[in-house]
Amino acid sequence: MTSGASAITFGVLLGPLLFVIFMNALPDSLLNCDTCLYADDTAIKVLSVDPIKLAKAVNCMSENYLMLNMGKTKCMFFGRHNTVTKTKDVKVWYDDMEIENVTSY
Repeated sequence: MTSGASAITFGVLLGPLLFVIFMNALPDSLLNCDTCLYADDTAIKVLSVDPIKLAKAVNCMSENYLMLNMGKTKCMFFGRHNTVTKTKDVKVWYDDMEIENVTSY
């Protein structure tokens, strides 16, 4: 059995229960966000024209000891064409890494 710095010991039967409790509480801990949960995947939606709210949502992840899988994490902007084209230069960062902006996923 091994353990992480802020994790429970692997192989403990309590692990799946704690995971479910933590994941069910996740939407309440992400302020100003809408979340879609499916198994261990989470989609976070920030409804705003202010990119600072998006940055706050990303920072909220680390404040709650959550890690983003940067291989699966993308940033997508929705809106009218003239609004979305203004966001092409917006950069979102997490843990000193830029989150990739995409137009489809």
